[in-house]
Amino acid sequence: MLDLSATLQNSITNRLGWLVCGSAIVFVGCSEDTAIRTYTVSKKDAAQRRVFPKQEQDVRLQEQQMLGAIVPNDNSAWFFKLLGDPEKVSKQQEQFRNIVDSVQFTSSGDPSWTLAEGWTELRSRGITYAQLIQQEEGLTATVTQLPVPSAADEQEWRTYVIKNINRWRDQLKLEAQDWGSMASELEEVPELSQGSAKAYFVSLIGKGSGGMGAGMAPFAAQGNSAAAPTKEKSPTDSSAAPTSSLDFAAPEGWKEIEASGMRRAAFSVEEDGMSGEVTVIAAGGDIQANIGIWLGQVSLEKSETLVQSILDSAQKVSVQGIEAHVYTLDGSTAEGSQSILVADVPWQSGESLFVKLKGDSKLVESQREKYLEFLKSISW
Repeated sequence: MLDLSATLQNSITNRLGWLVCGSAIVFVGCSEDTAIRTYTVSKKDAAQRRVFPKQEQDVRLQEQQMLGAIVPNDNSAWFFKLLGDPEKVSKQQEQFRNIVDSVQFTSSGDPSWTLAEGWTELRSRGITYAQLIQQEEGLTATVTQLPVPSAADEQEWRTYVIKNINRWRDQLKLEAQDWGSMASELEEVPELSQGSAKAYFVSLIGKGSGGMGAGMAPFAAQGNSAAAPTKEKSPTDSSAAPTSSLDFAAPEGWKEIEASGMRRAAFSVEEDGMSGEVTVIAAGGDIQANIGIWLGQVSLEKSETLVQSILDSAQKVSVQGIEAHVYTLDGSTAEGSQSILVADVPWQSGESLFVKLKGDSKLVESQREKYLEFLKSISW
């Protein structure tokens, strides 16, 4: 008869022997029909992984090349950015530079350009104006617009350039530079410069993700300092404090409530037994995709025709001198009778401020004027 107790004792003894003899044994993944696998790990290596995970992660980041251009036009700055594998980007550098050199501005202030052979473009809404696509190499460049004061002097413009180039450098894990060090890497484009606001083209190589969007900073004069700015955390980093605080004037009857997570501000609104909520969120994403999500929140079925109708009927509103778009999602005839007013305000670091009023359809419509006044009061 099989002696189970003896067999069990031998098994335990054998396993204890392995534990004593191995310098460091790790047991991974047990199941009924899978043998235990053992790995020997150097204690020194294990300790280094515990102490330096961030450094080891950075070492594994692949090398990236970024081509970027900052082009002024009246009260706007246009950012052209191409990022990718250096071998692929370098092959397209001349074509990308030719696209930048060909930029012209219409009377409305919008840019146009001549695409190089093999390139296509995709116009979009929101903070990203267009995507320039080189399909053969699998590369996509972005064209993004942000406002600047038309009266910016040479020092203010230079500070603006420093801040934005250093954001690009940070995305590639490169050290920030002051103007003296940076100027040698910048190539002025005289044909696209406007007075003291010079257009610049730059090529950078480093290891990093390249960040989100165009990696731009809103215009803010930094006095007379042309030194590299203090490194800031991106507002997309949930562990970081916001890079800009918001100021606003809440309308009468709106009750401010706790804002957490991605919310920068939140309010509850009540009227005649109806209720709604106003939220201010900093986020990215394509506006058409976002509208598709919001339609579901008011029980409306998404369709290309409906999304396009909402886009076409957008109301333009100036927020701190920036043109924002207010979209109306009318769910008054749908189940639940909920509607949404939402504004897309180009903000910073490739993000928008989405200011959304959602609630009973009658309340949303009656609060429209208060909502617009609140929107216009926002500053940072």
